[in-house]
Amino acid sequence: MKKVTSRWIPHQLNDEQNQERARLCRENLANFVMVPGDYVILLQ
Repeated sequence: MKKVTSRWIPHQLNDEQNQERARLCRENLANFVMVPGDYVILLQ
């Protein structure tokens, strides 16, 4: 395991775990909207 920011994540994931982690990250990023020309990020 290695530490990334304040969370510990597994250093080696199998393909299924890696795909699930990527899918969840994409879903979470889809909930945020960057306002052009502004430093504000809005949660939808």
